[in-house]
Amino acid sequence: MSIEAKTNAVRSAFNTNITVAESIDTAWDNAPFTPPSDGSLWCRASVLFGQSFQPTCGSAKHTRFPGILAVQVFSPLEVGDKDALALADTIRGVFNLVTISEVVYGVVSIDRMGRDSGSSRQAGTGKWYQVNVFCPFYFDEFGS
Repeated sequence: MSIEAKTNAVRSAFNTNITVAESIDTAWDNAPFTPPSDGSLWCRASVLFGQSFQPTCGSAKHTRFPGILAVQVFSPLEVGDKDALALADTIRGVFNLVTISEVVYGVVSIDRMGRDSGSSRQAGTGKWYQVNVFCPFYFDEFGS
């Protein structure tokens, strides 16, 4: 299956289980997006691939494609981190050690970043509090 198809499988799993189920606005790479102006939570999600490789055991035409679903959760400043961490926990609950559409997810990690860097790229100058969620995954391709 193509990289595009597997990327779409990861996106679809996130959209179904988080964007729709939790009513969270989600920004995806190179797609138009405006953060909500009402101060509600929102996410930026990216599907990032690592170096593919041939596992040492199995078929000679077996290729493994590792990657990470990287999610940045944003909440308004000065309201605490409860809602951002709750959403991060929800994401972890969906993607931790499961297989969805032939994509195998590993152990999810959560990292509090604090105030986002904003557009100036200087630490702590943004308008949002940020929590990152990293969902490692892989999928296998078997040639004939």
